[in-house]
Amino acid sequence: MSLTISEALKYALSEIKKLPVGEYEVYVSHARVYTFRGAGRSFRTRMREIRSMSVRLVLDKRLGIALTTELSKNAILDTIKTAYSIARSREPDKNWVSLPEPRKPLISKVEIDESIKSLDVGYVTNLAVEAHESGYIQPEVVSVESIVRATYYREFIVNSNGIECENEGTAFYYDFYSKVKKDGEYTGAESGFSRKIVGDLPTYARKSAERALEMCGAVKLERPYEGIVVLENSAIAELLEFFFRFNLSAFRVQEKHSRFGELIGKEIASRKVSIVDDGTCKDGIHTSIYDAEGVPRQRTPVIVDGVLKTVLYDNYTAKREGKESTGNASRSNGNIVVEPTTLIFKDGSKSLEELIEMFDRCIVIKGHVLGAHTMNEAQGDFSVTALNPFIYERGELKPLKPVTFNGNMFSLLKNIIELGADSKITGWRGCVKVPSIVLQKASIAPA
Repeated sequence: MSLTISEALKYALSEIKKLPVGEYEVYVSHARVYTFRGAGRSFRTRMREIRSMSVRLVLDKRLGIALTTELSKNAILDTIKTAYSIARSREPDKNWVSLPEPRKPLISKVEIDESIKSLDVGYVTNLAVEAHESGYIQPEVVSVESIVRATYYREFIVNSNGIECENEGTAFYYDFYSKVKKDGEYTGAESGFSRKIVGDLPTYARKSAERALEMCGAVKLERPYEGIVVLENSAIAELLEFFFRFNLSAFRVQEKHSRFGELIGKEIASRKVSIVDDGTCKDGIHTSIYDAEGVPRQRTPVIVDGVLKTVLYDNYTAKREGKESTGNASRSNGNIVVEPTTLIFKDGSKSLEELIEMFDRCIVIKGHVLGAHTMNEAQGDFSVTALNPFIYERGELKPLKPVTFNGNMFSLLKNIIELGADSKITGWRGCVKVPSIVLQKASIAPA
């Protein structure tokens, strides 16, 4: 029989206390996820209840971690036994100090969308269908694909050092993809994240179609181009997210997988670039009172005027260096990993249009790019395909057929010469809030 979250936590703690362990931690979570998918004129919906428990036991610097997605007494007991067995069989970790201790949180609550928490499935489904159908704004739009997802979650963390805390949150995600056939075949996409239901959802479905329609009449870039490139926020977001998620991890720095350790205190970006990892920001999709170990979230200046100030820490990596955690512990299949919350870029003062009009001639990349996930995060090398590129010259913006954008993230950061005022939470996981940017010395080639 499946236990409630509180029953499961209570039972796990009672069983763990029977074991001769030095430290223990129990993490239990419950998420309710509603997903709408539209393809052409057909739709389907799905509601999932996801429950899990992670147990971490420590015996003389030997760590054992086990995970279960079934909250029955038998499954929980098996999980505890597995974690204990793993801890007993491992060699001591010389870098282990202790589980985290309680600290006073910086915030006492986060924004919760009650309409997601007590989800009206009919309302969200009707909204998603309306948005999907709104994407057919002209006869040339031959297909629309859409994903709309609403999530409510609760998580509890208890450890032997006195941490007893709870997080609660809501999230909303949308992604629209439109295809147009006119003088050729063109595509457009629009996606975004929010902590609450986006009431004007049809606006974004129409914007996806508009992106595809403005590509009609696209011509091929005649020759490779090197020079000024203006990247819309959604076009640069995933590149920044993959690069910083990897390199800002203190664990990867300590294991010599990331070069950021040797770059702290040095200028790694244009002086126009300042970035704060803010786990407390009101609109951040990953904002919470505590991280996944029960350490309070915080604001951490990462880059200030181009200079790398720090990397991000969880409890283990921080104590390994005699520091305090920055509150960046996350969970991945029960294991603790270091992740950014919301990397917020300091805005400039210009709109996307004003950035473009700063130049007599430039390449403009709108929408999303393909292939950011293939980046070599450690070295920074990337090659992506842009499906919504334009060339701006003599005051006119003309669509181009797909182009390839190649480069290196370490060079890209130093070649940022302007940032816009249109910051948006976007990217693969929604952990960057970035405006449109202008690059110098950027390389573009026909795809």
